[in-house]
Amino acid sequence: YFNLYETSNLTISAEPVDAGIVSISGLIIPENNWSAEYFNDIPMEITAIANPGYRFSHWEGINQDESEATITLNQNLNLTAVFTESSNEFFINEFLALNNSIIQDEAGEFDDWVEIYNFGIESGNIGGLYITDDADNLMKWMIPYGTEIQPQSFLLLWADEEQEQGEMHMNFKLNGEGESILLVEHDGISILDSIYYGTQSPNISYGRMPDGGHVWQYFESPTPDSSNSGSTGNILGD
Repeated sequence: YFNLYETSNLTISAEPVDAGIVSISGLIIPENNWSAEYFNDIPMEITAIANPGYRFSHWEGINQDESEATITLNQNLNLTAVFTESSNEFFINEFLALNNSIIQDEAGEFDDWVEIYNFGIESGNIGGLYITDDADNLMKWMIPYGTEIQPQSFLLLWADEEQEQGEMHMNFKLNGEGESILLVEHDGISILDSIYYGTQSPNISYGRMPDGGHVWQYFESPTPDSSNSGSTGNILGD
């Protein structure tokens, strides 16, 4: 049985301060070096979320190198999410898994789509990277060589299993009931960016706010191939 009469203090911080944020059981910690009292012996899910320009490295305070971890307190704990600078400038920025009437592809079809954003200040060659919806098949679809995204601009990829319709048509569809989307490095192993999403609604996209930012939200007015900043929706933490 859980001992609900004993408590411990949990202190959470990020290093460097502006490199990322931490959530506990889905709730974003509001400030750095934040502390609260919790009951002992109750498992809690913690997640480190890197800001653009950084990647998660490891935790200090627990022996864990994954960004998602489970902790159980039995004494006071000081926990730090350590981030390092990242050269990654490409992000999964927005997607629509149930495109009923928002935007048509070249064939006049309303297909699923994924938008990639170049956060950098220079044109970026994204050709040779992979995108997949299957963590067991990281090289499922390769972005064609020579594909470039202008700085602070977007690339729209169609998830329709109809590659014969054009170079930007992928060999998989998005699952409206929830799955993962992963952007993978040229080596077919290193994950540059990823998002796991739950059940989706027709014609409502899910994307970052602002472009390349760490907060994900639903957009009642999707913005394929354009900035998310001008749209509105319900903000949900990553």
